[in-house]
Amino acid sequence: MKPESLMALTAEAGFVFNQLLDLHDSHDGIDDLNLDEFRYSKDIAMPIKEHLQSSDLSKIDVLPEYLLIKQLIDRNFPLIFVTGGAGTGKSTFIKWLMKQFRGSALLSAPTAMAAINIDGKTLHSLCQLPPAWIVKKDIKSTPHRTDIKEAKLLIIDEISMVTANLLDGVSAFLRQNRDGNSAFGGMTVIMVGDLFQLPPVVSESSKPLFDRIYGSAKFFKARCLRNTPYYAVELKKTFRQSDQAFVNILTKIREGIDLKESLALLNAGCTITDTPPIDAVWLSPRNAEVDTRNHRELSKLDASVQSYTGQLTGQFKADRLPSPMELVLKIGAQVMFTKNDLNRRWINGSVGTVKKMTADKITVVMSVSKQTVEVERDEWQEYQYRWGMIDEEIERYETGSYIQFPLVLAWAMTVHKSQGRTLEKVHLNLGAGAFETGQTYVALSRCRTLEGLSLARPLTEADIMVDQESKDFYQHLRAVIHKLPAETMLDKIKEQTKKPADAKDDSIPD
Repeated sequence: MKPESLMALTAEAGFVFNQLLDLHDSHDGIDDLNLDEFRYSKDIAMPIKEHLQSSDLSKIDVLPEYLLIKQLIDRNFPLIFVTGGAGTGKSTFIKWLMKQFRGSALLSAPTAMAAINIDGKTLHSLCQLPPAWIVKKDIKSTPHRTDIKEAKLLIIDEISMVTANLLDGVSAFLRQNRDGNSAFGGMTVIMVGDLFQLPPVVSESSKPLFDRIYGSAKFFKARCLRNTPYYAVELKKTFRQSDQAFVNILTKIREGIDLKESLALLNAGCTITDTPPIDAVWLSPRNAEVDTRNHRELSKLDASVQSYTGQLTGQFKADRLPSPMELVLKIGAQVMFTKNDLNRRWINGSVGTVKKMTADKITVVMSVSKQTVEVERDEWQEYQYRWGMIDEEIERYETGSYIQFPLVLAWAMTVHKSQGRTLEKVHLNLGAGAFETGQTYVALSRCRTLEGLSLARPLTEADIMVDQESKDFYQHLRAVIHKLPAETMLDKIKEQTKKPADAKDDSIPD
């Protein structure tokens, strides 16, 4: 089935981002849908600020949605949005997809930590964009970037944290360097994420600019998406939590549904205490509260301090370290692993207690299994992409590295840094309260079980902040998915595959 036929089919069903504009009032500067990404009245420069569980891919459930997405990519379908709540296997899907398209896919994420966790690049680095409001003059021509010209696929993880302006910058860069007039230079783009989780980080000074130019900072307001047909799948099978009652509670909290009943069940089912249980990770929205608790707990230990210094080489950025440059530990310290173990003894997010330390090894007792493991220094790489002339495929090559023990103090962690991790025990202390939409949901959904969750106080409806714009988005999205579900799309592709080449394509309206 030709991509044009598929695009007509999805557009007819309503998979067009510009239809979302009808859900909100129009804004100055965005009502002309024929504008290019950066055709503003003038250039405006305003500074703004700028996670995979170990799994055996041979044993995962290859869902029908996975197979459909592969079929769409094989047919050069332009844009696919993959969403789902926390723990629905979005990261596993990315790993599976990268294996299917090895040598022809680019992998990226909006933040440094998110990129490191998937062995990808930040969007800013991949597309050579500044960590600021992006304007036309920021779009570079890079004739030497054969990887950009030859790539078949771009995967963007944590799309909820991508701003509309950044996505427009990515599209403009790809159009500039792939000699294509369509969005993203004609490259297939897979956007993966959950809009009910943490939103983009936008400074107070740049928020009015987003309101004026885009209507909001959400990725789906990007100009490059306005006339681009897309398809979407919503993953609903939860892999992190197996308790259906807990899954139901999290699902309702995620979207702000039946909060009074859901919070009553949550508060009754978990422990309310000022003292976090042993091995629990204390989650808080604020950095200061987390740093204070980690330092206070470390100082309580009657043991000598051991400090380990990390080693940077090449172009690895010092502001994106997965483990501290100065890792300060004591015997008895609670730590979290920051990288998956190749031997599967731990995963990124596993928690344990330091039992012994030498210059080259740290012995940790794992909290869940009680297994004792010896931890050595590990290495993280900074990557770039290039086109391999011999194999004629995209090669990923190392441009820098960071060597350190894959550990961090873990009595406490910010909710923001916990996104993407799976924790066995969570103690949530909101302190002065959540200050961002999705924060409380992200914190609660890190935990595997309701029994593993404890709260500093009972949660109230005021603690659950749900973004109305995201609710509107998903209401529209689910309506169009209902009109053209994944099963129907697969059937359409199979039907067209069986048709003779000169047969009339009935999926395109006359």
